[in-house]
Amino acid sequence: PSLAASFQHSLVAGSRATGGRPSTRLQLSDTPRSIGVEIQNWETRFAVSTMRGTLLDTVAVRTPPTPQQVFELIIEQVKQYARAHTHVQGVGVTVRGIVNRRKGVVELGNDPGWNHVAVQQPVEAGTSLPVWVENDVRAATLAEYHYTNAGEHAPQCLLYVSVNEGVGVG
Repeated sequence: PSLAASFQHSLVAGSRATGGRPSTRLQLSDTPRSIGVEIQNWETRFAVSTMRGTLLDTVAVRTPPTPQQVFELIIEQVKQYARAHTHVQGVGVTVRGIVNRRKGVVELGNDPGWNHVAVQQPVEAGTSLPVWVENDVRAATLAEYHYTNAGEHAPQCLLYVSVNEGVGVG
């Protein structure tokens, strides 16, 4: 998200004449797609969006009781979305708990069944797509900062509090 946001910002800034060669205005295409998955205790939400953040499709289903069943659900839904929407580039998965995003592992979940659970590897293996895993509140905080005007008002300061099935701060 930050790469796309900075790319878009540099393109807008680069479209103003500065005395050199005439600029060429570029725009991000809506063709590349991404799939987002939000795993919560009671429901798992799926969405397909464009690189510009336009939602194309969403669905929410009851979260299965075990991580393995959740992965099977994710793999099936991602495959359905990939058949229905061309040019899917990857999958972002958010999970509650302490997440090691470099390894794609939930180190300490909010449920004992989610402790030391690898998320990235089984979903990548089942979908053949790149997968990124992040804590749900951290992902929401980053989205709020980069895709709203929060970052413009206080570029070095943002406190995000999530009150949902629990309380989280980013």
